[in-house]
Amino acid sequence: MRFRPEHYIQPAQERRDEAWHLLNADKYAGAMYLTGAAVECLFWAYRTEAGHPFKAHHDLMDLYKESGLLDFFTTRNREPMAVALVEVWSRWKNNFRYASDQRLRAEIKARTLDRGIKGDALKENARQAWESPSYIIAMGVEAWRSKKD
Repeated sequence: MRFRPEHYIQPAQERRDEAWHLLNADKYAGAMYLTGAAVECLFWAYRTEAGHPFKAHHDLMDLYKESGLLDFFTTRNREPMAVALVEVWSRWKNNFRYASDQRLRAEIKARTLDRGIKGDALKENARQAWESPSYIIAMGVEAWRSKKD
């Protein structure tokens, strides 16, 4: 299946929405994985539009840099985008798709992402892992539409 840049935009939004449904169904591992996949879709849209050849890797920081997405934001919007990206990067890895909730709880503890959280650290990290991608996707889709107008 061949993908043009615009083919990645709708799936980015769909994966984000699916992650929200999983989060609300207490399916935290799936929600965390899909939030990162949603951001990855957005970055692939911009990266493909920029003419970069396909590379089978899932490093969000590399994809972000290669996407040129930052060029579409004002100076005022760049800092919140960078903060959101760091939040996503700290809470998502492609291999999370293989992890159970129990395994992710152990990973969150090992990464000390459970500090200062009262209650279920996996639930809170999944919630945080959904918020930042939602911001990135909203801003990225808005910039995509603006550049296409």
